[in-house]
Amino acid sequence: MTEQHPVSHVVNLRAAPNFDLWRPPVRPPAHALRLGDRVGLVVTAAAARGAMPESFGLGAYLLVTGLSVLGGGILVADELATDSPEARSSIAGWAANNPIATVAGPRPWALRTLSEFFEPYSGVFAARAYTGAGWCIGADLGRILGLAAEHWGARLGRNADAWELWLPGWGREHGHGRWKKRSPHRPPLWLTARRVGWRVEFAPCGKDREGHPAGKRVGGRVWRGAFLDVLSLAYALDADRSASFAEHCSQFGVIADELPIAVHLDTDGAQRVARAARSIHALAIALDKEASR
Repeated sequence: MTEQHPVSHVVNLRAAPNFDLWRPPVRPPAHALRLGDRVGLVVTAAAARGAMPESFGLGAYLLVTGLSVLGGGILVADELATDSPEARSSIAGWAANNPIATVAGPRPWALRTLSEFFEPYSGVFAARAYTGAGWCIGADLGRILGLAAEHWGARLGRNADAWELWLPGWGREHGHGRWKKRSPHRPPLWLTARRVGWRVEFAPCGKDREGHPAGKRVGGRVWRGAFLDVLSLAYALDADRSASFAEHCSQFGVIADELPIAVHLDTDGAQRVARAARSIHALAIALDKEASR
């Protein structure tokens, strides 16, 4: 009978962790921000029908606080007044005669050019989404902002799958085709495609000419924006990757048409982009309610 020997085990011992580097767990915030906690900017855009290559046609925006609508406007290309004054006049007439139901009563849609809307210091976008540190809400934000952009290009290196986008008036072309900030305090946008929708953020500004931290700050930190692509959030909640905008809406109890891809530069086009902005706002409210459960 052979002698049985106990099975040997090898135990690896590691040094104790460096407790000087230990930090207590971060307590989650007691309150998660909801749509009603900040003034939001709902924005949408469609290409000009028949234009090749594709270019901006018409857009619409709403200023909202949760369910409440504060105002809104129709966006047109800067050159519409000179290229087609009749179209601009008819769109202006539609905007004046089809008021928005706001918390202050019916108000006409404002009519703004892209340069006015994205003006880097006093434009609606800067005042709400950047210096105002509010929500920027859209569906397929990469397409919306790409149509309105003055310039865009691919990022390089480890960010080669992302894009850098310059809004009208926020940048200018330098030598060798490079684009840089027009002001130390107004950065470009960085966009990255998600499985559904887009991730959008303001790029950091770095320092100004005097060496001081530049750009908007909230709580001492660089403001990267509060961009909400409702397609990304809807997919996160319903897991339906192939659903269209209208199908996502249906799953959350919102009745809506599909978003317009291209429109005619007339009153029908203005009506379609205005309806799209309302639908995006309605879906954002439904998603906000669903996510809070």
